[in-house]
Amino acid sequence: MTSGPVARWTVVALSFAGLAVATYLSVEHVTGGIPVCGVSSGCDEVTTSQYAVIMGMPVAFIGVAGYATLLLGTLAYLGLDNPSNGLTYALLGIAFIGEGFTIYFVYTQAFRLHAICEYCMASAVIMTSILVVTIYASVKTRYERPIVLD
Repeated sequence: MTSGPVARWTVVALSFAGLAVATYLSVEHVTGGIPVCGVSSGCDEVTTSQYAVIMGMPVAFIGVAGYATLLLGTLAYLGLDNPSNGLTYALLGIAFIGEGFTIYFVYTQAFRLHAICEYCMASAVIMTSILVVTIYASVKTRYERPIVLD
């Protein structure tokens, strides 16, 4: 197995982890619960703030959708004999969009709310890792494909 598929399987594992975090935060939001924080005490401030919902949609739901899309898209990529460049670029685009959300939410926690949610930060680390690995896999795959002359 070359490093391209290893990187893609890494994205699958990271997407599962992100999906677990986002699902936990979604369940807490729906049930009105507060995530149990360990070291910090900012989870309640962050998850109940005005920034926890965008246009009526809880941010955690957006995370579930994003991680599920990355997971399913990457599994589809791995299941294809010759995945298209379009799928590669779509996964890369989704990872960049996820990172955009991540940057915004980390900024909001740090500079607007002055509170940090451990689960939100775990999600931020996961999404940043997904972006880095997806960039690597995309570049690596591009140079591992054989050149076919018709």
